[in-house]
Amino acid sequence: MKLRRRQIHMDFHTSPFVPDVGSRFDPERMASMLSKANVNSVTCFAKCHHGMFYYNSQVGPRHPSLEFDMLKETLKACHRKDIAVPAYVSVEWDVYAGQTHPEWCIVSPEGKVPGPRLDPIPGCCWPTLCVLGGYRRYLADTVKELVSNYDIDGVFFDIVEDLDNCNETALARMRKEGVDINDKSARMAFQRRVMIEFMREFYNLIQKMRRGLPVFYNGRISVQMRESLPYLTHLEVESLPSGFWGYDHFQRIGRHVRTLGKPFLGMTARFHKSWADFGTLKNEAALEYECLTAVAHGGGCSIGDQMHPRGTLEPATYEQIGRIYAKVRDLEPWSEGAESVTQIGVLSLLTNTAFPREEATAADTGATAMLNETHHLFDLLDEQSAFENYDLLVLPDQIAPEPKLLTRLRQYVNKGGRILASHKSLLDETKNAFALPALKVEYRSALDHAPFYIRLERDFGRDVPAIDYCMYEGGLRVRAGAGANAHAFVVEPYFNRTVDHFCSHFQTPPAGPTRDPVVVATPRTAYINAPVFGAYARNGNLIYRQIVSACIERLLPRRVVRTSLPSCARVTVLRQKVGREQRLIVHLLNYPTTRRFGTLEVIEEPLVLNEVAVELACTGKVKAVECVPSRASLPFESDGRSVRFILPRMLGHQAVCVTA
Repeated sequence: MKLRRRQIHMDFHTSPFVPDVGSRFDPERMASMLSKANVNSVTCFAKCHHGMFYYNSQVGPRHPSLEFDMLKETLKACHRKDIAVPAYVSVEWDVYAGQTHPEWCIVSPEGKVPGPRLDPIPGCCWPTLCVLGGYRRYLADTVKELVSNYDIDGVFFDIVEDLDNCNETALARMRKEGVDINDKSARMAFQRRVMIEFMREFYNLIQKMRRGLPVFYNGRISVQMRESLPYLTHLEVESLPSGFWGYDHFQRIGRHVRTLGKPFLGMTARFHKSWADFGTLKNEAALEYECLTAVAHGGGCSIGDQMHPRGTLEPATYEQIGRIYAKVRDLEPWSEGAESVTQIGVLSLLTNTAFPREEATAADTGATAMLNETHHLFDLLDEQSAFENYDLLVLPDQIAPEPKLLTRLRQYVNKGGRILASHKSLLDETKNAFALPALKVEYRSALDHAPFYIRLERDFGRDVPAIDYCMYEGGLRVRAGAGANAHAFVVEPYFNRTVDHFCSHFQTPPAGPTRDPVVVATPRTAYINAPVFGAYARNGNLIYRQIVSACIERLLPRRVVRTSLPSCARVTVLRQKVGREQRLIVHLLNYPTTRRFGTLEVIEEPLVLNEVAVELACTGKVKAVECVPSRASLPFESDGRSVRFILPRMLGHQAVCVTA
């Protein structure tokens, strides 16, 4: 079944204490409102976090104040409008099941039933359940009933995560399998196996009953999700930027999931903050940017909403969604079957499972930000990604020198690939040496001073003011090996700052230069001695990005795309084949974010840009350059290797199609 690209994820987590559920529900009105808003798929609830069912179930409790089969009526009305209806099933959160069967709940290693998973509000606690034993049978009966009795268009399983569980059912099986129950890493490996087993069993159950029915397990999307892939027909990247995800999240994860060979959706929501933020409506420019970003990455869109308990939708919400989804719909002729064009692969630091997750995420975030802001085309990779698809691999901060990875990297370099590494990436600390000879870097020791300062050479930092720049975090003392050159050098401070040995307010001033290089480069490799990617995420110091950018410019003198966009704007390129025509679709987006309080980022309006220059690598004869979907032609110049054009004006977003 083809994945629909304009979806609504219709939350309906409704307390059994609400007295009038569905009292104003009009399925025909709902379907008409969705259709008018250009929606072609809506995920509707079968079972929610409260454990309430919204259909006539013989397995679980229909919501006590719901007087009819809401799922059945929704299916009939939406199908008449050609709107698909996947069914939602909450898995690990279920209040009713947890209260009626406390033995099904997971138990922490300390012997406690875990408390609130969302906010520390009294009563806001989703009991978290174990998918072994009785609850597994309960879920299986639910799925059998749903798929047998209802013409649903897929199953969306929510909250399918690897959780540390020491209830009696789990402990008994761990003992039987010889798992050391006192070792957390062993318990978590067991839980991962349990969840993969659960997904495999339920995927096969559904496919046996109705082959080809879409299945998705939410909670599995990450850089380390390959084991889950066989049991997901498609991917949905839950990423509400104004929730705890932030605007950098989809930029990272979207660039990974698009490499996995599955159709995908970017899922945001219409709320100001996060799920069930009733009484709010996200700024239209923000929602537009979030949807068009998913399209620009080669995906479809899913917008989260939550229906009022009485069963009504807010017209203003769907008027806004309708305007945005009209733009998504109009771009679909240039989206269907399109694949991302990329030049750089960033190996996620999350592949180093021994490295703290928060620090690893910071390195990935810093790398994503740098490459976005300099308008490079890149993907986020795992250790199984196809390295040969990229002209340059970036290894941020502390990629472990695993033997299989080293073998693949040697093969990549031997075939002409280029590498940019930083700090301890590929450093074998047992041998005090870098494990990839092609880097031409000799390890000496950790630097004596942290922070330290960086002095750039003129030819390396020609556009950078000539001062000694602070690297807020420590680095390594290295030397350039034979055939490599140093392009920047360590400047030491007078001393390290301590409680009783300090100077002024922050780091100690620079004392004098050394001959210890910061950057070591060969024609095909570059190495930076500091954790510049994580440091950029934590400190935002422009010089770190400028150093990385200078390294990339030396390694990749011929880029796929160059633009005159400001650093806050984004650019992606898709490739599409239509008949004998080859299309390159350039997406340009300019929706600057602002921070209002805490970590909440807000987009209030798109900004106008005039005279945007674009140079795109494009071999052969170019037939046309058009703004799409308007089909307005743009003048262009082409020399058989690249095409150049100027976009006179754009407001927020513009897609330009180059046909060859």
